Amino acid sequence: MVIGQYCVEAAYHGVQALSSGAAVCDQQNVADRMMDLAHSIPNNTKLVHLTEIYAQQPRSSPDGRAVLYCQNPPRHTELRGLYPCQYAEYDLTRFTGGLAIGARGTIPYGLSAPVNPAGSCPDHSGPVPSGSYLQDPSSNHIQRIFKDPTARLRIGYAAAAGKRAKAHKSYSHVKRDDDDDDGDEDAPPPSESTSSDSSAPSDASTLESPPAPTNDTSSSM
Repeated sequence: MVIGQYCVEAAYHGVQALSSGAAVCDQQNVADRMMDLAHSIPNNTKLVHLTEIYAQQPRSSPDGRAVLYCQNPPRHTELRGLYPCQYAEYDLTRFTGGLAIGARGTIPYGLSAPVNPAGSCPDHSGPVPSGSYLQDPSSNHIQRIFKDPTARLRIGYAAAAGKRAKAHKSYSHVKRDDDDDDGDEDAPPPSESTSSDSSAPSDASTLESPPAPTNDTSSSM
């Protein structure tokens, strides 16, 4: 799998992992996969930092209460001690399913006491205002990208979707011309493999490991 396709799948899973229907550890699993990619390319400091921010983004709650924390350790040391913020609109006195603070999943993995202030994460004190997301204060450009935490990921996913649509349109044109029997059929376009543009799977655990680093940096995210 090329790095570009890996980014497309990361986009899909990154968005899904922040939704209200995601499993508790999906966000952390995606962050681990993103860190796999960061470790496979040179000059990866910024990507490592963005992955750390992603791991702390607030998630959507299915019932308006605080979202449970993953109780498994992340694979990468850079992600240890990180956990997501909560939205200020949530009832932070209870967790999803009505669990009281102190029950399993209401305290981040590695901590022995509830988060204080409630709704905080390591890079942000207190809950995140409704409709807002964590930003990288080190770069104005990155701040714009992360106004929506999955924007960078979805840009890559949308680009791949556009490529698939263009390929389909080109095929449809050739098919119509072949069928009109006017003796002026166009030659088919050069063959282009679309195997790397197949739809991303729905399970974050199926995301493949990124390829080994190469000298060609044009295919990086």
